[in-house]
Amino acid sequence: MDLGLPQDCLIVLVVRGNERIVPKGSTILQVGDEIVLCTRSFQDESTANLIQHPLSENSKWAGRRVSEYPKKDGNLLVMIQRGDEKIIPNGNTILRKGDVLVLLKRDVTVI
Repeated sequence: MDLGLPQDCLIVLVVRGNERIVPKGSTILQVGDEIVLCTRSFQDESTANLIQHPLSENSKWAGRRVSEYPKKDGNLLVMIQRGDEKIIPNGNTILRKGDVLVLLKRDVTVI
């Protein structure tokens, strides 16, 4: 109940190791918990697509922070695929060779 989620967003399941918990407002999340959210689908006036951008062996972005990665044309880095791991990045996440960057590409129509 202390997370401050939007009104139409609910945590419907907490996965803690082998345990499955249907949460209540008093449920305390722990490090390592995985949560399943339910919310309304996102609608926007623009067209959005997910695109993948692999970092090659000689990429100039390998070893740099996500905060340094260019934010052009309204693109947003939403996930990094690193081997079998899926990472939700923050500005301090270090990019590595072989990472596959998943970008939300927005095509905004200007009138």
